[in-house]
Amino acid sequence: MFMRIERWEELKEQMRSTKMVVDEEIIHEGQKTTEVMVTQTPLGKIKFEFTVKPRFLGTTTRYSNRIGGSIDVKPQYSQDETVTVFDVFLWNDSGNRWETMDPTKLGIPPQA
Repeated sequence: MFMRIERWEELKEQMRSTKMVVDEEIIHEGQKTTEVMVTQTPLGKIKFEFTVKPRFLGTTTRYSNRIGGSIDVKPQYSQDETVTVFDVFLWNDSGNRWETMDPTKLGIPPQA
């Protein structure tokens, strides 16, 4: 689900003010940054992930027309545009794993 950075900051402050936050972490993977917050709620443990990464523009392919020639495929990313991704997961005790959850069930409306 898409979420604006400003809305994510509001949501983080709201969770911190209610003292529900169990764990916080920021993960840097190259040009991608993911903020993870785990909260304890009446529903159980819920994990929020907010990722900011460069916009994918496409791929460039280099190849030769010779038999047995190599092929080189490289992804192209924008230098100035980013994409945000918001995911919510609910901890399943019986399966001992995180399961995807619809954010609208928590009252978080989809944004355009």
